[in-house]
This record gives sequence, C-alpha cells and structure tokens, in this order.
Amino acid sequence: MDSTEFYIRFKSAYDATPLLGLGLRKLLTLLVLVLIASIPAFLVLDVDGDGYSNYEELRRGWNPLGVTDKDGDGLIDEVEVTRRIESGEARRLINRGLFYVDNKDGTITFLKDPNPEHGNPSFVYWVENRNPYHGLKFTLKEYEELFLYRLDEDGILDNNEKILMDFLISLPLSERKEIATKILQDGLSPEEASVIGYLSSFDRDVMKCYLKRGIDDSVVELVNIASSLEDKEFVEWLIRQKMGIEDGKIDEIEREFYRNPGKELIEELFKHYVKELRRKNPEVAEEVEKLPDIKDGVSMKEVEAVEDIMGMCEDEIYQQAVQSMLSEGIKEKRKYCTPLEAALWIFKDKEVEEVDELLKDYDVREFVGYAWRESSTSANYSSDKWDKFEEVVDRLNSPVLLCVWWGGNVDYFCDNKISPPEIVFRRKTAECADAAVFAAYVLEKNGFDAKIVDMWFTTISEGNINYLGHATCCVKLKDKLYSVDQGRIYGPFKTYEDIANYYKGSIAEYYGLPLSTPYDYAVLSWEEALRFWK
Repeated sequence: MDSTEFYIRFKSAYDATPLLGLGLRKLLTLLVLVLIASIPAFLVLDVDGDGYSNYEELRRGWNPLGVTDKDGDGLIDEVEVTRRIESGEARRLINRGLFYVDNKDGTITFLKDPNPEHGNPSFVYWVENRNPYHGLKFTLKEYEELFLYRLDEDGILDNNEKILMDFLISLPLSERKEIATKILQDGLSPEEASVIGYLSSFDRDVMKCYLKRGIDDSVVELVNIASSLEDKEFVEWLIRQKMGIEDGKIDEIEREFYRNPGKELIEELFKHYVKELRRKNPEVAEEVEKLPDIKDGVSMKEVEAVEDIMGMCEDEIYQQAVQSMLSEGIKEKRKYCTPLEAALWIFKDKEVEEVDELLKDYDVREFVGYAWRESSTSANYSSDKWDKFEEVVDRLNSPVLLCVWWGGNVDYFCDNKISPPEIVFRRKTAECADAAVFAAYVLEKNGFDAKIVDMWFTTISEGNINYLGHATCCVKLKDKLYSVDQGRIYGPFKTYEDIANYYKGSIAEYYGLPLSTPYDYAVLSWEEALRFWK
C-alpha cells in the first residue's frame, strides 16, 4: 500500500465520522498529513546505521531500528544476505560494529565463518574467549580500539600472541586500553612477542609492569640475556627489578654485570649510575652519596634502587616530588636527606611505576610513612635501622619526620617522671613533658630553633600549692612558631605567649578549672626543662 492509497482509505474513514468536532477533525487532518509527508523520509533513512535503508530492511523483513537474528545462529540477518560484499560497504559496516575485514583482499570474513584460510585469527580468538554477554558489536569495537587487527597482519596467531590476548582479556577495561595502545599500536614484532612469552613465566604483576612500560630494544636485550643465565634466583631478581633499563638503553658495564654480578662490578655499576645522576641532577647525586646505606657499602639491591632514583629524577611528572624531598629539613644542618633515603628503601622492593601515585601526589608524611612501615629495609620499624638512638635522631631531621616516627612508635603514659630523650626512645612511652623534651632535643640536633613552653595553672588545696598544666615543644620555621606536640603540629603563632593562650582553655577544661585561675608559662631549653622538672 503506497502513500496515495493510504490517504484515500483514511479519507473514507474520516468522512464517515461526522460526530467529531470541527476543531478535532482539523487537528487530526493536520497530523495525518504530517505523517504522510514523513513516510518517504523515514524509508530512505538508515536509523540503526547498519548500511541498509529502513525501506530495504522492511522489504527484507528485518528490524529497521536494530539488528535481528531470527534463526539464532549468532549471525545477524544482515550478514546472512551474502557471504562477501564490496570492501567500501564493508568499512561502513565495520564502523558500526557488524563485520570485520579480511586483511588478505579487503573483503569480508564473517563471524563463525568455517573457512580456516580467512586471515583474522586474532578476531576469532577474541570472540571465542571474550565474555559472550558483551555481544558482537562491542567485541568488534574492541578489535579496532585495542589494535588487535595488527595481530592479523600476517594471518597467523601464534602462542605468544594468544598469551598477550589472554592477558588483555583478564584486565579491567582502562588497563586493557593502556597496554594495548602501548604494545600493539605500532604492531608486534616477533622479538616483542617472544618477550611476552618469556614474561608469562613470571607472575601477573611483573608482566603488567613491563607491558605498561612498553617493550623496547633494552627490554628485548635484557630478556635475551636473562634467558641464557643459569642462576635462576638472580634472573628472578633481574627481571623483577628491570635492572639496567630505566633509561631505555643497556650499557656495556650493565651487560657485564648481568653475566658476572660480583662485588667489584656492583661497585663499578654504582659509580656509573652516580656519574649519570650527577650529569642529570647534581644535587640528588650529592645527597645519594650521603645516605647511610651507601656509606656502609653498596649492595646489588641498592645499586638497582639508585638506578630507579635516576629514573624518578628524569621523569617530568615527579619533579615536584624530587624538589620536595630535597627541601625537607635544613639542608645545611641535616646529615642527609631522609625522604631520599625513604625512596632508596622503597626502590629496593618496588619499581618507580609501582609507587606512581605516591610520587605524583607527593606528601612527605605519606611517602616516608609508607617507606618506614612497608619497606623490607625498615620492616615497620622492627629492623636494625631503628636500633641506635643517635642514628634515628639524624633521620628525624624535620618536625614532620619527627611526628611520623612518633605516631608509629610512642604511646602516651603518665608516670609523673620526666625522662631524658634516649630513655623515651627506648621505652616508647611518654607524657607531654617527655614528648616536649624529646622533640626539642631531636630538632635542635638537626639545626632548628626549638624550645619548650611550659604552661600551668596554680591552685591551693588544703594549704598545698598545686601546679596543673601542659608542656609542648615549639619550633621556629620562617619567623613563625609552631607547636610540635606528641606527633601533631599546631600553628602558626606569632609569640610564645600566643601558644600559651592557645592551650589555656583546653588545659583548664582537662583539669576542670575556671579560666580565672592564675595562669603562667615559661620558655625553656630542653636541658633547662629537665633540670627544672627534676
């Protein structure tokens, strides 16, 4: 029935309805005319974008608003019209997620096509191993977006390429796209595929780390050398730490070290890295040589960690973190840069990219706290790095570092006995006066102007004078005063009196005293405070 016949039949029915009001009849007439006028436009459109007009799909008995698979064989009806079509139309349909290209001749190979000679084995493998609920359209979109078609350029899917595809399938979508772009965008060479096969013998995290980094010539060479070595424990460490490839090239001394990792070569390799680091960031190189771990003689792990520090310094996104590390504490007074030591400890266990968020969103509390809790060198403060009092004092060379250590080690305990700093360090318990003396001692040793503010209310009970109060360490930073109080920092304040007044209300509340009670304070050195309180 064409549009003319439709109108004649409608007119007959329309004239046979005299009961309709005049206004309603006019409105109905207008709607019908609009509908009749829109029919030709609808028929020539392709609403579902599958390459067939709505008219053609209606003529064939298909759904013009989507895809249909009446026989349930997994092939949509549009596909079953013909087994091969022109490549121009094929590209249009591919872009809508309906077909894929046979790279041999530019025509179409269909899903479930039984012909094994068709050259899209990676697509077939992807379809067969993806979650079936994703559907054909989504799967084809992935085939394009993940550059999987690059694996079909030779018409062969080998075992290493299957390993890569299995790994991609197992990843969340965001990581899948990141890795596929890095590895497949420019195609996959046989050497790169071989590296993937070798890396699959390690755990998933190792493989993910390499794939996110990308497989360049240095990785290919590292894997080739590693696969030839007999010391499997060393190979495990070498691959996990990505030793020697941080800068994207392997030097002759690194090759020699791979094959003969003796003590002499370890020291030579360390000097080589420090020399490179000095060329790229002289200040970091100088600070690395001051670190206690380095002064005690370098190990294989420490050499690799120094290489990671070099990589961190080269990456633009970590420059703010590097500068913040170097500025912690008073450079002219501190023994060494503690955050850089923390980086060394972390990089003995992990690669730079594994702590990417810690570096990009650098916060000294978070970064150093992570190193002191999680690194194998520190072992949550249980290693021998924390045994010697003066060594720990040297490490706590800023108010923030002191607070990080205090929060992870010392519990509050009041025994009404004020103890010297080393006793507090050994005992790991303290009241406010102990904490104030300890903090003032540590900060003064590291070059800070640190005093103790002793605050008290004076009361008389049954003829006895009682002093009820609080003590805190106060440190001067850029002409401002801050209270360093049992692992917390308050301020800034202009004067010591401001600090005393800041604490007055909380002290009175703690002891249940009216604010009108006589109140006073004193500013003392840590030695004076110890003598005064005894």
